[in-house]
Amino acid sequence: MQSYSERLIERFGLLWGKQKVLSQFGSTPQEIDASKQAWEHQLRSVDPDVILRVLEHLRQDPPDWPPSLAQWIKLCKEHNRPEHRAALPPPAKEITPEGQKVIEIAVQQIRTPDYDPLHWARFPKSTQAVLLLRRGIKDDHRLKDIWNHHIATDGKDCQPEARKTLQAIKESYRAVAVD
Repeated sequence: MQSYSERLIERFGLLWGKQKVLSQFGSTPQEIDASKQAWEHQLRSVDPDVILRVLEHLRQDPPDWPPSLAQWIKLCKEHNRPEHRAALPPPAKEITPEGQKVIEIAVQQIRTPDYDPLHWARFPKSTQAVLLLRRGIKDDHRLKDIWNHHIATDGKDCQPEARKTLQAIKESYRAVAVD
């Protein structure tokens, strides 16, 4: 069975070629064995996920030469930061009966029984509200009914600014109808 360093040398050989890789480990068998032992010690002290991340980084963006042991240690440190680690999965979303009661109480406090989402259209306060109402009558029959009510009553439910805009729109229609 191959040691970690021998497997790494094979991987490096695929990326850079055997000649470049062996030149990094020494020229004599003793130098090569000493380098392999140093690499083996380093490789055994690093998380395997970090080694895989470094190898992937080297595969995607390889330098001209394989890294020295010092460069390898630096790469391992760079790829062992929290932003390189996989995040833990979110905790399970179990709602306890007590938590469910708290949620129900909060919803009851927020919910308004007589809330009217079209209050802004029924009692417009501004020019913007009247213009939005006018634009909405093309797509929503409820807004069209509210618009027709405002036109028929001369904007009695509108605030002064909105009533003034409504009257101006109504007058522009009369002017077009007369011509």
